[in-house]
Amino acid sequence: MIDNTINNSKVSSSAQNLLAGIAEFLEGQISRLPKEESAVDKLLREKKEMTAEKDAANKKLYDEYMAEKEKQRQEHEKPTPLLDTAPVEEKKEPKNTWIVKTTISKYLHLKKLSVSDEFLKELEEKLIAVIDVAIKRCKENKRNTIMARDI
Repeated sequence: MIDNTINNSKVSSSAQNLLAGIAEFLEGQISRLPKEESAVDKLLREKKEMTAEKDAANKKLYDEYMAEKEKQRQEHEKPTPLLDTAPVEEKKEPKNTWIVKTTISKYLHLKKLSVSDEFLKELEEKLIAVIDVAIKRCKENKRNTIMARDI
């Protein structure tokens, strides 16, 4: 653009060459100046920075989650001791409930009574004791079937 203005003016050729060199130098300097960031470019840059921060935070959370999962997996896979090395304890209370608590509760509600958990536990203990006595009598009589007369 500057070159066209120089060539059309009535200036000597040496002056034109000098002006052309200055114009070329100035255009080179102008192209090196930092460009002003537009609002759109600024928003895009900020969004990219925020996304990078979120990605880093998410990666950290994911790594923590995976480390916890690995820890749980390792704890689950620990070798169990051999059966013969474990102390043998005879359990008096079975793992499962022997009585049907809802049936007993319904029966007591029909009689206009409430039932406590303590009552149900005690009833279950008494039931186990009665069954143990019946087992003992059955074995004393050299039988494998418990009968009503064993109670």
